[in-house]
Amino acid sequence: MLRLLYAIPTWILMFIINTITIIAGWIVVPIAAACKAYEAYDWHDGAGTPRVQYRWTWRWMWLWGNSEDGIANDSYKKIDSMFMKIIYWSCVRNPSNNLRMTPYVSFIIDPSKVGFIGSDPVNTSYANKPPRVEWFFAWHGIYSSFWIIFNYKGTLKRFWIGWKVYPNDQKGLSPGSYRNHGVGYCTQFKDA
Repeated sequence: MLRLLYAIPTWILMFIINTITIIAGWIVVPIAAACKAYEAYDWHDGAGTPRVQYRWTWRWMWLWGNSEDGIANDSYKKIDSMFMKIIYWSCVRNPSNNLRMTPYVSFIIDPSKVGFIGSDPVNTSYANKPPRVEWFFAWHGIYSSFWIIFNYKGTLKRFWIGWKVYPNDQKGLSPGSYRNHGVGYCTQFKDA
C-alpha cells in the first residue's frame, strides 16, 4: 500500500514534534501558572451552558492552551488548586492542545478528501458502545490514521496513531465537533 510509504514517516515526524512540544509544556506551563499568567473569561459550551474558562495572557503560550475548554478545565478530575488544575489539564490531559490548529501539522476536514480501508465497510463502530474488535486506516491527503481495537488477554485494547481522521468523516463533521477547528495528531494505547 503506497499510502503507508508516506504515512509512517509523517507519523514519526509528527511524533517527534508532538513529543518536543509536550516536554516543553512541562517546563513552560508550570512557570506560566506559577506567575498567574492567565485570565478568566465567560464562555458557553456546545449546549449553550455558560461557564467561566481560563486562558493564557502570555500570547506565546497559545500552543499550550485549549480553545474550547480553556487551560484549567476540571470536567474530568476535580482539583481545588488552580495551579494543579492547570498542570493536570494543560500538561497531562491535553498537552500542547492547540497544536491541532497549527498550519501544516494539522488540517481542516474536507469530506471529499477522506478515504479508508478497514474491517467494516461502513465503519461507524468506533463511536459505538461497547467497543468491539476492529481496525481502519483512514487518510485525508498526506494526513493518515491507523486505529485498531484488539483483544489482549480478555481485555479490549485500543491503539491509535496518526491524525484524528475517521472513515465517517466522508459524511462531514457534526457542527459541534472539536475537530471543526483542526485535526490533531495522536498516539494512544489504552483500554478500549
